[in-house]
Amino acid sequence: MSEFLQFPRRSGQIKHQCFTVLMSAEFDHSFGFHRCTVAQAFAVHADDSGDNVHIHTVRPDASGFGTDWPAFRRESQPGTALEKHPGAAQNPPVSEPLTLKQLQQEAIALRRELDAVMLSTTSPEGMPDASYAPCVLDGEGRCHILISRLARHTRNLESHPRASLMWLEDKAATRNVFARRRLILQCRAENIQRDSEGWKRILKQMEEQLGNTVPLLAGLPDFMLFCFDALEGNYVRGFGQAYPVSGNDLVMAERRTR
Repeated sequence: MSEFLQFPRRSGQIKHQCFTVLMSAEFDHSFGFHRCTVAQAFAVHADDSGDNVHIHTVRPDASGFGTDWPAFRRESQPGTALEKHPGAAQNPPVSEPLTLKQLQQEAIALRRELDAVMLSTTSPEGMPDASYAPCVLDGEGRCHILISRLARHTRNLESHPRASLMWLEDKAATRNVFARRRLILQCRAENIQRDSEGWKRILKQMEEQLGNTVPLLAGLPDFMLFCFDALEGNYVRGFGQAYPVSGNDLVMAERRTR
């Protein structure tokens, strides 16, 4: 998002100064407005005559706003309201951080609401391969896909039964394409034997959830059913919000800081 802020006048030479900032919407409790963790800022200022307008890029420093930011911090006391540029959005209310249990339930809900998964598999020659497949989850949270042996990802799984799976939030549901929620799991893959009890049970569930194309595909001799057991992974819910997870039930740990 872009935020337009009009800063207080700091000297007779500067009539006004505005910053346009690309930010990650992190609320700064001490100063009462948004700060960015990774930012690109453009400063625009004019002298008293209004005849000379200057635009320059501010390089982010440790604070996220570059060399002009410390000077502004010295002049603005905690709790001081900033004068907003007309049309700028108001800061959202501060909310309590989610608990690990709540984050776990959020990740489980994201996985449940999506009916397709992205796969990353490895060829016998060690080459990575990206693909996708419709999927269903069993009662233990294990992912199942029905895929053809003619497809490269199937041959990869047969020779190297490991895969990285990703469930990615719908683009229409997010405000920033750089911050789409996603769940990435490193998994062990297992081929479910045709006509076994597991095959029949999952194929019935697939038909109920994914439609009548499922029995048509299952009737073809080259289609195979794979089950994925999650070992570990990450749930990413935005900038600076990556949480390690483990197992099919997505047990959540404290967020990664490096």
